[in-house]
Amino acid sequence: MSEVSLQHGMTRQMVAGQSMQTGMQILQASSLELKQLIRQALETNPLLEDVPDASPEALADEPSGDLDDVRDDGWNEFTAEGRPSAEAAARRDFMYESVVAPESLKSHLMDQAVHSALTGRTREALLLLIDSLDDRGFLTESPEELEERECFSMKDMGEALAVLRGMDPPGVGARDLRDSLLIQLEQRGLKRSLAFRLVKRCWRELAAHKYEEAALLLDAEPEEVAAALEVVRSLTPDPGCAYAPGGNPHILPDVVVEESASGELEVTLTSEYLPKLSMNEQYMEMMAEGSGNRDLRQYLRKAFRDGQELMRALDMRQETILKLARAIVRKQE
Repeated sequence: MSEVSLQHGMTRQMVAGQSMQTGMQILQASSLELKQLIRQALETNPLLEDVPDASPEALADEPSGDLDDVRDDGWNEFTAEGRPSAEAAARRDFMYESVVAPESLKSHLMDQAVHSALTGRTREALLLLIDSLDDRGFLTESPEELEERECFSMKDMGEALAVLRGMDPPGVGARDLRDSLLIQLEQRGLKRSLAFRLVKRCWRELAAHKYEEAALLLDAEPEEVAAALEVVRSLTPDPGCAYAPGGNPHILPDVVVEESASGELEVTLTSEYLPKLSMNEQYMEMMAEGSGNRDLRQYLRKAFRDGQELMRALDMRQETILKLARAIVRKQE
């Protein structure tokens, strides 16, 4: 076997391995985790788009009328006296008691604050900063505003902010997305890297996908900027995504089992939490026509492969869940 054939075979094996890992990650993800994975993919892959469902069927399915008619959660089984039946109450209690509320971002950070070395007003400033974070881990008020309103010294607030920005998950305590990415790069020891300078100095060019202009501004080669961009894409735009925004998570079913008119049990996918993904036509045309920039062409091809891989993994997940649910229903009918 020639060296070229061997290298080609190894490349195909690596791609297949990465595709399998993506498929397994998608298959094992809960509905909440899946929404976060898709959101991150939409924010980091310019070729992916979320297509709104504007079909007449979707519009007809929009909630209308009385709230009690819309929010039927399956526990409206009442006796003639207006109380839940014993069976319905037992099933409801079992379901609610089985749900373990996941840890929130603020409680995770508060636990770190308690074990920090800060004391006195500095610790109070840290707790105040944590309380001012949104679900993504970004500050809803500036430290300067909090400092003035709550009468903290600049020293106490500065020390507290530095500790917060060094906490887990990386990227919390930022003012915005750009600031969060810079924090993550600094925590990785990449403050002097091209990726750090790309985010710090070329944020507008980065957001507009003007990578050639960014290369000129940074006095770097296009392939260097492409490599730095891959580092940026490995960061998370949503540091708090792994933590629950509230204490009582809403359960989203993957499938619904209903009895048909003929008395048979039918299994259907809900897909309530899955957006309809497609590829951006403008970028597809650029890739088809062939850009004069080799690095840009390679970047678009990789983004296309990643997008296709994600959509295939989502389709495979839904197909697997449907087959599994049907098998369970046949077994336990």
